[in-house]
Amino acid sequence: MCFNVFVTIIVRTLKKTLNLEIQPIRYTVHVGCFIDNSNRLYDFPNPPWDIKQQTVSKCAGYCNRRNFIYSGLEFKTQCFCGNVEPPSAYDTRSDSGCNMACGGNSSETCGDCSVLSPYPPNCAKIDCKTPANKSCTACTEKEYYKVSGRDCKDKCSSRNRWCWPGSCGKELASNCNCMTGFKSLIDRNTAKCQPIQQPSIASCQTFAFGRNGSMAVSNTGSPECSFQRDIYGRFQVGHFQINLNVFFQVSIGHQYKDPRPRFVPQEQFGITDLYVDVYKLSVTNQSQFIIREFVKLDPNSDQPEETVASKNLTVYANEILADGER
Repeated sequence: MCFNVFVTIIVRTLKKTLNLEIQPIRYTVHVGCFIDNSNRLYDFPNPPWDIKQQTVSKCAGYCNRRNFIYSGLEFKTQCFCGNVEPPSAYDTRSDSGCNMACGGNSSETCGDCSVLSPYPPNCAKIDCKTPANKSCTACTEKEYYKVSGRDCKDKCSSRNRWCWPGSCGKELASNCNCMTGFKSLIDRNTAKCQPIQQPSIASCQTFAFGRNGSMAVSNTGSPECSFQRDIYGRFQVGHFQINLNVFFQVSIGHQYKDPRPRFVPQEQFGITDLYVDVYKLSVTNQSQFIIREFVKLDPNSDQPEETVASKNLTVYANEILADGER
């Protein structure tokens, strides 16, 4: 927090002939503008002495009557006291940084709003009416954040919030509106447009090979998935062989009225991860996971492919089936 610090200097004189002390003269001198934090330099009183008509002299007098030399002012009306000079290592600001007018005298300044941790996220400057009434007036990175209401909000140019193909109302990622055929995925970390269309499995002809050399196939003709049937056999399966062909083609077409934004150099749609899972199904239809075989693995989703084919994908299933299990 930013606060003004003043020191009260008391000058006493003694009239020797009468041995009387003359009324002391007090000077209140501005020491500087300092950035405070949770480890307050001046912590008396707690809570601070807070009056609507606060002034520099009132705060200095309040502290002096309690035998404190230094007085600090924050948030227009809050007064703190102490006897320690702000150390040289203490963060300072120019006097213009403590520019809130005192509640009781608009020609004097009584500190400012919070400067360190109380700043809202991504906020570079704030406007403050009270400690609880703060709002951002400027953001740290204009490329990625924009003032909206009282805070700095993510723009569509912000990381992982590109909202494409789509547009962001008032540049804000929270207003992501995707084009037809895409759905919005918006949370505290992302604002994306994902295609509604699902990948298509063109072929999935499956061969089951037994440990005794037996073999059964889902269809002896076309490998297209729509022609495949359940496999039956009187043997324990050692492994499967699958003729797999998957494709995923998406086009945003020419119906989108807005050009691609400069922070989206290109778009790519395709298959990033493809795998086959094998489960065992009991007589009571309880499933048990056996194995997962990856055909394609792209952890960073940066190598999408429109078509992924594996003509003889081998999946081992070293599992003993009881009667009735599948």
